[in-house]
Amino acid sequence: MIQDVLNRYILQSAQEVQFRLGHKTSFKKNREWIEADTESLSLSEWEDLKDLCLRPDEKMFLETKGYIRGIFSDQKNTWIFSFVEWKENLKAYFSYVSKATNINNIQNPAYLEALKNKNGIHIVSGFKQSGKSTLIRELVEDLKINSPQQIVLHSDPSILTRQLDETVFQLGADTLSWETTHPFYDGVDVVIVDMNDVSHWEKWIQFAEEGKKVFITMAANSVENVLLQVRSHLSGEKDNPLWQRFVRQLSSILNQKIVGLAEGSVHEILVLKA
Repeated sequence: MIQDVLNRYILQSAQEVQFRLGHKTSFKKNREWIEADTESLSLSEWEDLKDLCLRPDEKMFLETKGYIRGIFSDQKNTWIFSFVEWKENLKAYFSYVSKATNINNIQNPAYLEALKNKNGIHIVSGFKQSGKSTLIRELVEDLKINSPQQIVLHSDPSILTRQLDETVFQLGADTLSWETTHPFYDGVDVVIVDMNDVSHWEKWIQFAEEGKKVFITMAANSVENVLLQVRSHLSGEKDNPLWQRFVRQLSSILNQKIVGLAEGSVHEILVLKA
């Protein structure tokens, strides 16, 4: 039974488990993947895995879209899973959900409530190498615990890309020009933009207008500086409506002032009222 397999890996401090058709099952421990089985996963075992985790409508979604995410729980543990069926690539990832989370020592109820319940644009800012990508990762992990969500990441190679599990669909800079109507975005709930230089603002604003959560990282030394930078990007008489659209969709800005302290971190936070 899959429950027994997953719980056995928990006893070995596994953080993720990968099932892949035609390959040995492996689990991730301390950033190292370890082969756990002596035999490769068979087609019947793959179908059994889907039967256990997916409803009939979810199987249909997997067949048409090529991927699906969700939550698998038993009496002991909870896992976030993702199934991928794309051409000859059939695999499933299970990411263990710890029983407690710590969002970078942020203790601001209004901000955390906004992240949980408000769609729109959420900007995480700070000086370069201040841990913006790490904070985004922690925010995403918290989102996944609250509910299974389809998450897409546009990112430069970074700590975020290396540490996020395979249930987050990661896209490179070459996909930034994709239209919002691209089939890949169908069913997406959260869009993350973790780039050195933010561009295509109209695209992110439109996603927010469609009811998605949009996380954007920016290099800035204050909340005011974030707003000035965005206004500069959207400046010009013809773009004034775009700035107004941005303001209407803006939900929060967090600026990391001091991070890495034993007793916590220091942030400047702006949360807009509904």
